[in-house]
Amino acid sequence: MTNCVKLLHNIPNSIILFSVVLIIGSCSEKKQKTEFIARVNDSYLTGEAFASLVDTSGLTTEEKNNAIKLWVYDELLYQKAVSEGITKKDDFLRIINDSKRKLAGSIYINKIIDDEDFDVSDDDLSKYYEKNKLYFRTDEDYFKLNKIYFNNEDKAIKFRNIAVESGWQNALNTFENDLSVIDKLNLQMVKESNLYPVQIAKIMKDFYPQEISVVITERPGYYSLVQFLAKYGKGSELPFESIKEEVKRRYKAELKTEAIENHIKELYSKNNIEIKK
Repeated sequence: MTNCVKLLHNIPNSIILFSVVLIIGSCSEKKQKTEFIARVNDSYLTGEAFASLVDTSGLTTEEKNNAIKLWVYDELLYQKAVSEGITKKDDFLRIINDSKRKLAGSIYINKIIDDEDFDVSDDDLSKYYEKNKLYFRTDEDYFKLNKIYFNNEDKAIKFRNIAVESGWQNALNTFENDLSVIDKLNLQMVKESNLYPVQIAKIMKDFYPQEISVVITERPGYYSLVQFLAKYGKGSELPFESIKEEVKRRYKAELKTEAIENHIKELYSKNNIEIKK
């Protein structure tokens, strides 16, 4: 039998959460079933129940099989716990009740957030950035670059030749509808620690602006090349346009936090609350 501990470590968090829900909520079917994925005594895991708890479209066959095995392990433990009377003990009931309160509150907060309009304009973002530049200083070296990926090495070499002779943008225009292009990143800001593959990380520090790397084989059938644009040392303020999405995420997160705090204050004022010292 597959090592349970090893299996637990190798399964995505979504599956672990799924197993916890199964234990706490006892989601498995108790009546006799003819169509099911797995069974432990009189407890059944149906395809419908499995799909409602795990996004099966994003799982590999191995991950699905591991998720089912994990359900079996969980159900074995749950049934044994029930037979030992654990689910009727005060500490178990206390934890369940506390979890229900927190879960209900979290779901309510998510509903409040979903109902709010957090659309922000570019002008709002620019003002927020100017006011909070300190938060956007680099904690390590950053590199601004263009990068393109090919599934054909000869096409990657041809792209580089054009880019070197007449510019990166001209090469992009030439390969605009070429099916060998897997992906392309334009004007990306990347931390030094996130530079990949290793060959790029090693040579990037010695590049000069507009320099283009050789074609790098990241893995069979996957070829990339990079154009270095600029470097920002540790402690630098990154240009707004380069980190606009990061600014937006941070600003919207603050707006959401503020909305939650304001809603709690409103609830506080509308309810009879007494805290004894």
